[in-house]
Amino acid sequence: MQKFIKNISIFFGIIILLLILCMCRGIIINKFISFKIPDHINMIIDGDSYTARAIDDEIFLHAINISDPGTPYLYSYIKLKKFIKNNPQINKVLLSFHAGSVASGRNSWYLDQKWLLQSVPNYLFLFSMEETAFFMKINFKNFGLAIATLPKTTIYNVIKSTIIDKTRISFKDLGIGGYSKLETANIDEHTKIMETNDNTNNVYKTSEYEQVYLSKIIELCRENNIELIFISTPTYHSEKYTNKTQFMSFYFKFYSEIKYLDYSDFSLPVHGYYDIGHLNSTGAEIFSRYLQDNYESIFEYR
Repeated sequence: MQKFIKNISIFFGIIILLLILCMCRGIIINKFISFKIPDHINMIIDGDSYTARAIDDEIFLHAINISDPGTPYLYSYIKLKKFIKNNPQINKVLLSFHAGSVASGRNSWYLDQKWLLQSVPNYLFLFSMEETAFFMKINFKNFGLAIATLPKTTIYNVIKSTIIDKTRISFKDLGIGGYSKLETANIDEHTKIMETNDNTNNVYKTSEYEQVYLSKIIELCRENNIELIFISTPTYHSEKYTNKTQFMSFYFKFYSEIKYLDYSDFSLPVHGYYDIGHLNSTGAEIFSRYLQDNYESIFEYR
């Protein structure tokens, strides 16, 4: 019994030490890294790989893209809080919203060890007690394993860059988002895989975790008088490979008050797609140029 109590004490001691290290990392990042964006930019693009691959903010100059592939709405939410706090000029948020963004499969991004090890170390400095308690409640073990990777990875890298090398790094160097270019096109290979899956008639099931944090994003924007706009970026034959009809029913039932820019059927050449859901650099250039050239008619409506 005494050995068990000793082991438990050591375990919680390690967790406390790791959390202290995380706090130190957060202090360092907040001291040396600015999250301020140019005053003339009033829009944030946030979300997952769909917007990260599709909107090049060096072409669409009205926004900063902070989207991050493979991350759920929880991370979009905590990033937005940070950027809104540091940039009072923000009055629009363009958020990735598509058939996969609230699908039940996204629960794995909150629970599976692979996804937590990939994302938690980069984002933990943005966590409040609310997000920490949330992860400890739903998956204490994998969350603890993700925290344990911090001392040998991100803490060292940030300290080396900011204190030892005295270099100024941006939020994009932290691995928490930005336009992410894809050069190749694997559309033929991906369609062959998808042909074996008929998604059009499946019952559309949603992730309870994604809905919770999507609601938090909506409330955050409302509290700060920011217009939230959903966007679905171009996808290859969306009517064939997604539950689009059921997804739209879900949107109209729960989120119809949010403006939705559905570009899933936007016309692109086949060589503009990386795969069914994502654009490569060719497609991103075409789509980003369209948003830039039509900014006033799309976003400055009355």
